[in-house]
Amino acid sequence: MKKIAILFLSLGLLTACVNDFEYKPEHTEDLLILNATFRQDDSVHLVWMGISALSGIREIQNGQVRCIINGQTAATGVPLAPEEYEEWAFIRSRQKGFRIRADLKPGDKVVLEASADDGGFHARTEATVPQAAVIRQVDTSGISRQNEDYTWELVQFRIRLEDIRGEENGYMISAVRDGDLEVKNAGETVRSHKTDNLTLEYSDDPVLTDGAGYSFLDFDTETYREEQSIPFQDKLFRDEAVSLRVGIRRGMLDWPPDTYEYTEGSAHFTRRVRLRIDASPLEDYQYLRAARTLVNEDYIPGIMEPVALPTNIEGGTGWFSIQTPVFHEIRLPDMDFDFDNRYYY
Repeated sequence: MKKIAILFLSLGLLTACVNDFEYKPEHTEDLLILNATFRQDDSVHLVWMGISALSGIREIQNGQVRCIINGQTAATGVPLAPEEYEEWAFIRSRQKGFRIRADLKPGDKVVLEASADDGGFHARTEATVPQAAVIRQVDTSGISRQNEDYTWELVQFRIRLEDIRGEENGYMISAVRDGDLEVKNAGETVRSHKTDNLTLEYSDDPVLTDGAGYSFLDFDTETYREEQSIPFQDKLFRDEAVSLRVGIRRGMLDWPPDTYEYTEGSAHFTRRVRLRIDASPLEDYQYLRAARTLVNEDYIPGIMEPVALPTNIEGGTGWFSIQTPVFHEIRLPDMDFDFDNRYYY
């Protein structure tokens, strides 16, 4: 009887912990979604628009967007043609795109004014084109990594970056392989040029602090994680220089593109790696961190702590950012291939 009483008491305590609560969203009206990331080195920019409702995201019927630079109208958005959405299929189902042609320089104040559905929705946002950081030095080295199953080779890049002084910044590092391929096959010579996005690999925080350690608030990583772009901020090295360290698997750099169809002949491959570091306001970094958390496979909605995406859109929701890049190109040794014997040197 005592055991039964304890059981009922335990059940009572469990049920007492379950409480219903009323969900009261901050906004109950539909809002215009405005999303855009401008890159200072580009002349063509894309703006995406949709409608955010409590029932979900829906398309706008029609829309307009105007780009104002330093108080002067610089461009009006041109709607994308239907065939142009193939590259953006994951966005097309919910948002419509507009192309804006505008040249930007650091320090420019850029304003976007948008409306949709015959003026039923209006939104506005602004951002200042950031200054570029400075890459002081890049060193390369070959390293090996291994786990229980296999070992792989990496080309590691150690980058000395000078932070933008007097500002709180976010950064994004990425890399591409740029190559010229000359294939001689069956008495013909075929030349091609190809650019590939590279996957960066790292086993620790990309920001090294010379033994001082780092805070998880600066950047969270997993062992041997791979990304095509890595965001970080200048919290630990503000107004100072810092070393970054990322690696690229050697196999991604060695084998030339578009050669698998050949069984005879030879090829000469000239290759370069172009590192890119984009500077942006600190708020952009915070937005990227929140967005990446939402799509992380380890995040379980409804169970884990909710993720709140920030917005800098007046009268609507979404995010507008401008990134300014700095580049560093590394010329890798040329490679020659003999397809008859399937070897390269």
